[in-house]
Amino acid sequence: MTPKSDKSRKVSGVIGVASVILVIAALLVGVVLQFAGNIGDAASASVKTQSNTGTVAFDPATDLVPDEARCVNNHFIKSSSQTVKAGDKNYRQFATAVSIPYTGVTDDAVSKETSTEVCGNPTELKMVVDDMMLWTGFSGANENKAWVKKIQDEINSKGLDSFVLKVKDTKQLIVTDEFQKYAGWVNTVLLRFNTNGEQSLTSVRNWEVPATSDPSTQPIAVQASDQESKPAWVRTLMDKNGKCLYKIGFNAEDKRIETFNCVVPKPPTTITPPCKTNCGHTTPPTCTVPLKCLASKDPSTDVGANPKVNPFLQDGGEKHSVSNGNGATVANGNQGSAANVAAAQAAAAAKAAADAAAAKAAQDAANQAANQSGGGQVDTNQNKGDSGGTPAGW
Repeated sequence: MTPKSDKSRKVSGVIGVASVILVIAALLVGVVLQFAGNIGDAASASVKTQSNTGTVAFDPATDLVPDEARCVNNHFIKSSSQTVKAGDKNYRQFATAVSIPYTGVTDDAVSKETSTEVCGNPTELKMVVDDMMLWTGFSGANENKAWVKKIQDEINSKGLDSFVLKVKDTKQLIVTDEFQKYAGWVNTVLLRFNTNGEQSLTSVRNWEVPATSDPSTQPIAVQASDQESKPAWVRTLMDKNGKCLYKIGFNAEDKRIETFNCVVPKPPTTITPPCKTNCGHTTPPTCTVPLKCLASKDPSTDVGANPKVNPFLQDGGEKHSVSNGNGATVANGNQGSAANVAAAQAAAAAKAAADAAAAKAAQDAANQAANQSGGGQVDTNQNKGDSGGTPAGW
């Protein structure tokens, strides 16, 4: 019995040691998982803190792609190759539509739908990439262009169709792993923008698929020649103070990317020039703000209306103003107002009266002197040198 008991004790000891080892191992696994979880949480937090920082800068070699930006499957989305059936949201709504309409009605739903479209539709991905190459004037726009151009070069050299594969022995089409990698990068950048709901803003750039695209190949979107103000799901890149740095959107009807002004420019103010003074006549129909008519001069003293006006008002006389004959005064010298004209006329009349009085006084004095000498009145109109008469006083 003793040997057997010793054996049992040995087995029990081994089992005990094994149990301890298993406990320690479990503890170690828990620590490792917790550590990994902390790293994952930190990484996730790091990704989240990249939002709303006022930059779209993304380095695929060092920056993480958040889960929201990753492609959840490799399904090919053929919406850009769909035929046109207006009214049926499973098809394109017009000939130049990039894709089919959104089904989501909230920012969150539309954002997920956009990410899915980028992950599975080569036409959508290339359109966004081409638009990103035109971004400028804000943080990250130029920094991203190295890898954005890499995607462009890859597409241009291989063609969009090279990113779509047919699953062997099936009719199913899928996109390549390389394509999904690029889609993750693009989606990461798009997540940097704040969502602003559906709005009808006037675009400054938008895209379309040519109406004559070959339906057997993946269509390539080009810049549209006309801008539009159709409903779009708007996104804005903001700085830490809430200032708009760049604004884009995706058209609600066909998912085309559009660019908008951060601040809608005010329409130019139309200034209606004031009407010219047209006193005494009907205001022309184009006049909306006629000027107040100046008091016109008495036509009897208006050179334009009465050419036989007093010499005081004629050229070469005192400073004066003239008109075009219908009462509209035209400056000419410094005559001044109608009151000034009246005062000048009164002064001229007084001077003429004084001159006449002086002349009469001189005549009277001459006559008196002649009478005293016995020669009679002096005829101031008679020329003493005239042989036909006798000089006065002789």
